Amino acid sequence: MSTEAARRPDLGGQLLLETSVLRTLCLTVNSDGSELKYRILDDLVAENFYFPVTRTVFAAVSDLHRNGDQVVAQSLQDMLKVSAIDIPDDFYVEDLFRGELASMATLLGWIEILKSAAESGRVEARPSLEKTQPKAAKEAAAPAARPELESPAVSSSREVRPPSLPEPPKGTEPAGNDMLTPESGQWLGFLADLTKKQAERLKTGFSRFDAEWGGLLPGLVLLAGDDLDQLIDFLKQLVDQIAAECRGPCLYLSFERSKAALRLQTLSRLSGASSAEIEKGAFAGDSAKWQDIVRAGEHAVEWLQRIYVVEARPGLSVTRIRELRQGLLDSGAGAPRLVAVDNLDKLANESDLLHSVAELKELAETFGIVIVGAATELSIVHERSADMAATFHQENGKALVSISAGPTAKPTVLRFDHRRGTHRFDECTPPGA
Repeated sequence: MSTEAARRPDLGGQLLLETSVLRTLCLTVNSDGSELKYRILDDLVAENFYFPVTRTVFAAVSDLHRNGDQVVAQSLQDMLKVSAIDIPDDFYVEDLFRGELASMATLLGWIEILKSAAESGRVEARPSLEKTQPKAAKEAAAPAARPELESPAVSSSREVRPPSLPEPPKGTEPAGNDMLTPESGQWLGFLADLTKKQAERLKTGFSRFDAEWGGLLPGLVLLAGDDLDQLIDFLKQLVDQIAAECRGPCLYLSFERSKAALRLQTLSRLSGASSAEIEKGAFAGDSAKWQDIVRAGEHAVEWLQRIYVVEARPGLSVTRIRELRQGLLDSGAGAPRLVAVDNLDKLANESDLLHSVAELKELAETFGIVIVGAATELSIVHERSADMAATFHQENGKALVSISAGPTAKPTVLRFDHRRGTHRFDECTPPGA
């Protein structure tokens, strides 16, 4: 074999590898706190990519992220249209924004392959960045319908790996890179990322909770209690108050109540009027009381635009939740800061509640978001994968919420007045305060 042939990569496998890395980046770049995103941006540079199109896309995404801009498929497509690079016929930008995320172990294997190939010189003879023939001209000369997209094969571990790629190293052990670079080169970026993480807590609107814990950090929060109606009242109020405080969208998955019922519940809580009376039309349309109710509803419009309610059917999968998140991104609304599930028992793995919890935990960690789920199975609060757990019970007419921030943390009890007629929780002053 000639030296030139030995240095030339398997182009099909190489393009698959590079697009897999870019897909992982594009699926996470708009999410705060994603370790997958930071790993790619910290470990790779444009020169690690063999193809001009993948080099250009990586550089564009890196620049947009550095400038604090949202990365969407249309902006990358527009950039490629005006660029002077050759685009393979089977490369589609929109494919970078759909599909399953790789695990960290898989990603580390891909990164190591890209870096070692560049450092060993196997991809030195890269194609020129100059375009030899516009893609549009190629398509005009030989029009071909784009093949139908098929769902990728997913392994039993629910991770997607391009075919013909070596197995990645297990765990998060050092990858063995012995290049000598001063730590100062990435130190400021490291500090900036950590500073950004400190502001990721979502204020709940419950003053005593926020004073104790500072809000909700990205992770999985479990709510458990015998009374599902009580859990749903609390969960919806929590989502509404977070939406009023944060600037990102919130996704509410409702198995138990319709959108109309939730709207009535919200209006009742905000106005202080009984939902039963509002629904049966107990107020005169021109009365001062009804006008107060309407004004309370109108004031909520500003933050309600950040809440997206899905009337979910039993059997909804965590994969579908990923797709709903991606749909918000594609629409321009942005990545959701919070996902709420009003009945975990009705997710796809209803026969195995702990499996559903594990999937939600993985989703929260992958995208750096808060996921709050409610269940009537009290033992769920002891699940070690939960970052925070709360158990609801009644005592002397009050709703007592026992909250633990981690499986070994000592619980703190908060007391609430739960006004069922208006679906409202009000914090109580602790005894002796």
